[in-house]
Amino acid sequence: MYITLSDISGTYVYIVPIVPPDIEIKDGGENETLKTVNGNIRLVGEKGLKTVSWSSIFPVYKNYGFVAVGSNVNGYDYVNFLQDAVDAKTPIRIIITTLSKRPVCNMLATVDDGFSWTVDTAGDIKYSISLTEFPEKTWDYINASTALKSYLQTIAVQSVAKQALSKVGLI
Repeated sequence: MYITLSDISGTYVYIVPIVPPDIEIKDGGENETLKTVNGNIRLVGEKGLKTVSWSSIFPVYKNYGFVAVGSNVNGYDYVNFLQDAVDAKTPIRIIITTLSKRPVCNMLATVDDGFSWTVDTAGDIKYSISLTEFPEKTWDYINASTALKSYLQTIAVQSVAKQALSKVGLI
């Protein structure tokens, strides 16, 4: 499988370097069980939000033979990208495809509090992540509001500027 992450505009695209075999994709409905005098009954609810989660490593300046072609060599680029998305309060796009390029998942998603990382003894970044679907219609609604769109664009620009300043050591 291949996993690609990008910002909402597609300006920054990140190919996940090492995809584990056990990616968990949860999809279902918001169903309920009600207790009645005659026993339990099940009510079928609305479609729930899809979640995707996995654990892996981001290599830091290492050329492992099993790393996906096109992935970044600096694992901290991925951490910064994901943290910037959280700070900017904007969804990211996740695309998961099979080895034969058949799409499995293509959705906007929010980075949940399930994103955690640590540096292992080899200097690589060991991480786990959980993403929750952000419905496209919600993004369309947000973009319909010019004031909200302007606010989100300002935050995105500040995030990019912050990243550029930090790369040159000014912050």
